[in-house]
Amino acid sequence: MSKLEERLKSLREENKYSQREVAEKLGISTSAYGYYEQGKTTPDTEMLLKLANLFQVTTDYLLGRSDEKYSLTSLTDKQKEAFWLATDLSDTEFRNIMTLVYDFKKRT
Repeated sequence: MSKLEERLKSLREENKYSQREVAEKLGISTSAYGYYEQGKTTPDTEMLLKLANLFQVTTDYLLGRSDEKYSLTSLTDKQKEAFWLATDLSDTEFRNIMTLVYDFKKRT
């Protein structure tokens, strides 16, 4: 399994999305997205950018060129504030908040 395949599946699961939900957000069929995770097809440049935007990671991370998911220089002020606030939370507090955020994201 390539880094891209592993990371797509991992990011989807981290965000608590089904393959169908990701496909809908990208405007493609569920099987087309599933093929990305299985390595049967490779997303083109435009789709790679859509995937990076959806999961809010760098394309370098998706492609395995970097192990850093996020570029801190590209974060918005709101994201930077959330990042710094999260550093003071216990692991349990952080997981509880992330569960709320994921649930909220799924409803929107």
